Amino acid sequence: SVEGWLFNKDKSIFLDLASRKCYWFDEAAKIHRPLHEGEVFPTVFTAGAAVAPGTAVASNVSAGAAVVPTPATAAAVRAGSSGSIGGGGSGGLSTAPAVSAGIVRQAAPKHVIISDLHLAAKALKMDFGHLDRPAGALAVVGALPAGSTAALDVVARALPEKLLRRLAAFRGEWTEELFVAAATGALGDVAVGLGGLMPNAAIALIIGPRVVAGPPPGAQG
Repeated sequence: SVEGWLFNKDKSIFLDLASRKCYWFDEAAKIHRPLHEGEVFPTVFTAGAAVAPGTAVASNVSAGAAVVPTPATAAAVRAGSSGSIGGGGSGGLSTAPAVSAGIVRQAAPKHVIISDLHLAAKALKMDFGHLDRPAGALAVVGALPAGSTAALDVVARALPEKLLRRLAAFRGEWTEELFVAAATGALGDVAVGLGGLMPNAAIALIIGPRVVAGPPPGAQG
């Protein structure tokens, strides 16, 4: 403990009695940083996406496999060609009907919608009090790079937790540059599980009044 400071173990927050300011400990930098308290803005986050899948010749292929949620983040998921985490919905899972042998549609890109980042973070026992509200995210995951043997569903399922952990790692005041770094970093984290192959994906973050898009690392914009 530090003289003149109090520590809240549940929230991992330090209180400097002299200044009455709160701090958090940055494990990476090994220093105490001022704790930022997110604001609540009178806005509403709504997200959606649409795709037009192509066709290809194959046999015995099922299209539109469901995005199956992990127990921690599955507040509600609507599956098919899209998933929804942390918000409304029926909470059920569905798959698109299988396509008979012959001409089949290529797997449609997966849409991952986190309608409430704070709620999704709570499911993983993370504190997102440093981020403004409302906060949400929309990710689109397209065809996997050549040489990848992972299923598109696996990539879409892994991305939300990678993103949440990136956003939880820094509890100070966020800039647009930090949000972009978190989004592209989450895609890079997913790539590690693909043997270094970067997924064809992009993430849009809506944090309070700000909208930030994060392309894959190395993308030219």
